[in-house]
Amino acid sequence: MGNFITMPKLGMTMAEGKIIKWLVEEGATVEKGDYIFEVETDKTSLEVDVLYSGTILKIYYGAGETAPVNEPVAFIGQEGEEIPEVDKSAAAAPEEAEAAPAPAAAPAAVAPAKKEVTKEKAKRPEGNFDYDLVVIGAGPGGYVAAIRAAQLGAKVAVVEKDTVGGTCLNRGCIPTKAYYASAKHWKDIQNADEFGISVSGSSFDWKKILNRKNKIVEQLTNGVGGLFKKNKVELIQGEAVVEKANEVKVGGKTYTCAFMLLATGAKPASVIKTDARLLNTDQILDIDKLPASIVIIGGGVIGCEMACIFNAFGVQTTVVELMDQILPMTDDEVAATLAEHMKKSGINLLTGTTCDEIKEGNGKYTIKLSNGQTMECEMMLEAVGRSAEGSGFEKLDVKRTPKGCVEVDDLMRTSVDNIYAIGDINGKFQLAHAASEQGILAVEHMFGGIESADEQPVPSCIFTDLEIAFVGLTEKQAKEQGIPVKTYKFPYAANGKALTLGEAEGFVKVIADERWGEILGVHIIGAEASSMIEEAVMAMRCEATAQAAGSTIHAHPTLSETLMEAFLGASRGAIHM
Repeated sequence: MGNFITMPKLGMTMAEGKIIKWLVEEGATVEKGDYIFEVETDKTSLEVDVLYSGTILKIYYGAGETAPVNEPVAFIGQEGEEIPEVDKSAAAAPEEAEAAPAPAAAPAAVAPAKKEVTKEKAKRPEGNFDYDLVVIGAGPGGYVAAIRAAQLGAKVAVVEKDTVGGTCLNRGCIPTKAYYASAKHWKDIQNADEFGISVSGSSFDWKKILNRKNKIVEQLTNGVGGLFKKNKVELIQGEAVVEKANEVKVGGKTYTCAFMLLATGAKPASVIKTDARLLNTDQILDIDKLPASIVIIGGGVIGCEMACIFNAFGVQTTVVELMDQILPMTDDEVAATLAEHMKKSGINLLTGTTCDEIKEGNGKYTIKLSNGQTMECEMMLEAVGRSAEGSGFEKLDVKRTPKGCVEVDDLMRTSVDNIYAIGDINGKFQLAHAASEQGILAVEHMFGGIESADEQPVPSCIFTDLEIAFVGLTEKQAKEQGIPVKTYKFPYAANGKALTLGEAEGFVKVIADERWGEILGVHIIGAEASSMIEEAVMAMRCEATAQAAGSTIHAHPTLSETLMEAFLGASRGAIHM
């Protein structure tokens, strides 16, 4: 029985492809894996291989013609076999193609709908206003949006009730990474003997570590202030109150604006009901001395990062996580590898467990756990995530999700005309770099006109002892979507550079569509994962197949060769495994 050869989906935003030329003719005999035509997408040009052996019985789309993703472009089978007809004018959807007389290829993943595209600016409301744009919140989404709007010629003001830089600079990304760096240096000193270096009399000073963190934060927040001045963005200090679409009240004064951008971020969530005083993820970053022991409620990103930091400095550390695994948003193998590493490092991990009762007294906490265990500690941290910060505009009639996030469309517009919302407040991603990109998209729609609002692959990084970075789907998610996948895992232990660095623990895992070679997800756990993930992001952004990414020459000896081998392993085969 024959099979259709369909237009492959070579990227997350690809909806159609133009056939540049056929490399075979009707009647040609081909083997599985042979390249049969060249296709041009909106980002790249690639040769497409055939998934079956047989004879090319019919070519439906000729050179220069454009076919939708998953539309049959040719039919392959045995000589004399009946050839089904394809109605090109109807541009059959994948489901229709599968229902053709002959059996089609394996069901393909449905291409995501193209996002709304407009080359026109947003319609400016009539009237005279104090500002073209008022941004509420000076975090990585708000301040980046403000600067970009000013570059586009807008008169911009930013309202901030605290210090510029938002959660990321003041209470999140930067402070934790400063602590992470100190912890890593301290562990490197302790492991120096592995490199033939003897160290004696070493010690650390927590107050100096704290001061270093504060200086870095101050330097960066001052930098944001300098960027405001350079770009003529006015900073208004105070808490914003918004009741009307074009008015912002701050300290009793009213400012009018043509457009408004909500970038209020998020605040630490709390789910533990207790009279005991638990520290939240903001407060933990400014403790003036380390405790002898700590229990961290929550095995998510912040909980695991802080657990590794405290453990590195000798604090007896326990993580209590409700779910059956830590980091439930990550690939199962990645989470399991980190859990094993944390346990070997001396961290007590209690998954599938809750704190049923917490009592505080005599300078310590007594905790009764759902597993029947009772434990004591000097400090407790509640790290159960963050919730959208929606205060200040409660009377504004914007649609919200059940979790309190502001609903937005693909251009970050809310349900109220000329008001946009970006970052943590819209609930799409709780990532600084995503907020920045959303802010740029929003203001370019307001003032500059945009070419495309296509979804981009968004990477995530976790700075635990073993760094974690990932982009795209996990293996489990891909299979749940019914996508036939080919996965490959290349270990750091097989990489020369990793061995020289003493960083042999970890791996790179690639998930690819086994039909087209599309890179669906990349997951890295190990040294410099946060830096290496950008290669995977770029490959997915440019719609490179796993084979194309893997056959790209990588310098030797480098950690990035682990990515090369993993890409090859998910396509034609790795070399060094």
